[in-house]
Amino acid sequence: MLERGDRAQIATELVERFMSPPGIGTVHKHKVISRLLYAQFMAQTDEEMMMSAEHNTRLMSHDWYQDKPLPEVPALVCTGEHDTLCTPAMGREVAAVLPAAAFTTIKDADHLAPVERMAEFSDLIVRFCTGQPLTELPYCNPVEWLGTARQPVVPRPNRA
Repeated sequence: MLERGDRAQIATELVERFMSPPGIGTVHKHKVISRLLYAQFMAQTDEEMMMSAEHNTRLMSHDWYQDKPLPEVPALVCTGEHDTLCTPAMGREVAAVLPAAAFTTIKDADHLAPVERMAEFSDLIVRFCTGQPLTELPYCNPVEWLGTARQPVVPRPNRA
C-alpha cells in the first residue's frame, strides 16, 4: 500500500487495528478517536510513513523477552477492557511474569485508553505511583495481583 501510495487504505486499516471493532462493547469516544487517528495517519508525510513502517518492522522483530531475573519493583499493567490489539489476556500474561505486578482493565476503553479515558487513566497512574488504593475505582475493573510474588508491592512516594 505504501508503494502504491494508497494512504486512505493504510489509514483505514491502521484505525481498524488500533480501535476495537463495532459491537464488541461500549468504548468511550470511539467515533471521535477513530476520526482523530484517521486524520493523523492521513496527515503524515511520506518520510513519516516510511519511518512508522520501519519502526513497526523493528518492533515486531525485536527479541523483547530475555531470560533474566526481574527486580521486585511495583508494576502496573493495564489496558482497555475492549482492547483487541494488546488484549486483556496478553496484559495478564505480562503481569504474571513480573514479580510485583498488578493488572486491571479500564472500563469502556480499548487500545487507546490513555486518549479515550485520559482523566481516568491519569488518575490510575497517579494513584499507583503515589501508593494510593486501586480498589473500587468506578472506571476500572477489579485489580488483580498477578505477579510472581502474588502480593501488592506499593510504590513509595518520593518525598525529596
